[in-house]
Order: sequence, then C-alpha cells, then structure tokens
Amino acid sequence: MSLIYTQPGIVMPAVSAFGNIGLLPPSEYWVGQERRPAEDLVILRRSPQPGISEELGGVIRLARIGFAAALAAEGYASRYWQAGGPVDKALVSENNMPDSVAQENRDRWMQRRSHGPDYIPVLTGGMDYKMYGVDPTAESAVEARREMVSDTGRYFGIGSSLLNSPNQSSQTYSTTEVEGLYLVTFTLRNYIGALEDAISDQLPGGRQMDMDTRRLTAGTQLSQAQALQLLTGNKAVMTPDEGREWLGLPPMENPEELNPPAPTPVVVAPGGASDGRQG
Repeated sequence: MSLIYTQPGIVMPAVSAFGNIGLLPPSEYWVGQERRPAEDLVILRRSPQPGISEELGGVIRLARIGFAAALAAEGYASRYWQAGGPVDKALVSENNMPDSVAQENRDRWMQRRSHGPDYIPVLTGGMDYKMYGVDPTAESAVEARREMVSDTGRYFGIGSSLLNSPNQSSQTYSTTEVEGLYLVTFTLRNYIGALEDAISDQLPGGRQMDMDTRRLTAGTQLSQAQALQLLTGNKAVMTPDEGREWLGLPPMENPEELNPPAPTPVVVAPGGASDGRQG
C-alpha cells in the first residue's frame, strides 16, 4: 500500500446530474482526465471553514481576489519601470486632428521613446503629455503593496518577519530557537497535523505517524548542551545514550572512555622513591 501525492489543481469533484455539489460529499472525483471513486483519495482537509463546502474551501479559492490584487500590483510596478514612467498616459491636443495624424503622432512618440527612458521626445502642434493611473513609487502605493504582502502571509499563517515584509509585528525574537518554534506552531503545524492524521488513518494496528520538528526548533550548540546537561544530570530524565541520539550521534561503545577516571596522585619520598602513601 502506498500514498501518492497528487496536485490539488487537477482534482475536482464530479458533479452529478442533480448538481448536489456542496449539499452531499462527492462520491467521485476527476483526477486529471480520469474519474476515480472517493474511496481512492485521501483528501487533506487542512482549513475547514463553517458554511463552505470542502471542495470550495481551499485557501487559494478563498483568497483568490487578494492574491490576484497582489499579482496585479507587482505586474503594474514592473511595467511602470520598463516603460520608464506611468503606464497609463496619453498625448492630448485641443485641436481636432484626423485619425491618420493622431496615429502618426502616436507612432512617432513610441519610436522615440523606444530609445530609453532617458531619451527626451519633443512635442509639437500644441500637444501635451498627461499621466493617468497610480504612481507605484508614491508612499500610499508602496504602503498598499506592503499590506498585500502581509495579507498573503496571514492567509497561510506566516509571520511578517519570515516573509521579510517591512510591516513586521511588534514581537521581537531573541533567539533562533524561539523563531523556529513560532514557525512550527503557527505555520507548519497546520500542515503537519493534516498530514499526520491522514497517514495515521491508513496505518494498520493503531499505529501513528509523527513528524519530528526538533531540527526546526533547535537552538545554538550552547543552549542544546545546557539543556542536555540538565536532562542527564542528578535528576535525570534521559540517559546519556538518549541524549546522544537527540544530537544525532551513535551510542557509546564504552561510556567510560567519554569521562576517564582522573589519575591517582602519589607522594614521592625525599630519597626519590615512592613511599606508597597516597596524597
């Protein structure tokens, strides 16, 4: 038995002739061009929403408008810099000119502007250059794009600091261990829990699959050494071999080699020979 990952984008519920999608769980799904029964699929229900059916409640579907706005803002800013100025612009004249003259002026403008944004075109015949639309370099537009980045992170539970977003929260992370714990708790745990539950349901004999996230929350070598010293100390909760396993080290074949006994000092008699007395 095996579980094969399938791209969610090619999986769609098969709608019956009665159109009962959203009212009853689908009994069949389209996987690409193939129609498969629902028993053949293990669907990870990661983000259930009250009042929204499972096939319509994905994060991408729920946040499609927000993501589209962020992509449009990035695309507009890219065109702005490629065009050397505002994307929405026009050549305006108070005179009523024929279409052929207007097209000739437009083509001449485009030909001269193709030399680059630092090339200065010349306007004649009472024509004027006017700009429309939003300047993406304006402070309000820059702030709006920053908010879009933060909104995208909030949909997936990712903090602003991990996104390298200027709109960072007021929380300050003092150690990498705490920041890794924040990532696991508020971002990855939502995905990890769904994977663990789905795979555990398929395991025989009541077995359970757990993902080990200790590497993501591991601190510095000094903090790990201090923690192991406490865990294997006088009131130990783990053995030295368990501590070595935690660090990814093999067990010791001879534990005495790790901490050999200190040599016993002796007292030497004035004559240079030892009198056998221990100091």
